[in-house]
Amino acid sequence: MPHLSTQQLDPTVQKQIDAQLVRILLKSGPKLARELLTETEQLMLGKRLAALLMLADDFSYYRIGCTLGLSASTVKRLHGKLLNGDFPSIEKTAHSKRERMEFFKTLEIILRAGMPPIRGRGRWKGVDAILARMK
Repeated sequence: MPHLSTQQLDPTVQKQIDAQLVRILLKSGPKLARELLTETEQLMLGKRLAALLMLADDFSYYRIGCTLGLSASTVKRLHGKLLNGDFPSIEKTAHSKRERMEFFKTLEIILRAGMPPIRGRGRWKGVDAILARMK
């Protein structure tokens, strides 16, 4: 859980800090994000991104919650924001079939914990169904 100061920043200063953060992240790539964010923050952001991409691909709240370990209320909140247009960059990514396929392949590897598809294939029916649907 992040700890924030109760003191509010001037909105102009906040915008400058945000712009500088984005500029540095884009310049430095994932290495800086790994250095700057805790493992918990990285996991939280990764789950949010995964949920948003799955929502954009019309997965049910139940499937998303079970796959990512998120509560239905979290998925519902993210879906409301997605429908409200709060994530235009993610929506753009979600419309790219290549980006979605890459995401779902990565998700499969994570969920299988590196196990080959041959072992325990029945246990991965849900993941297999997601990948088959994407083809």
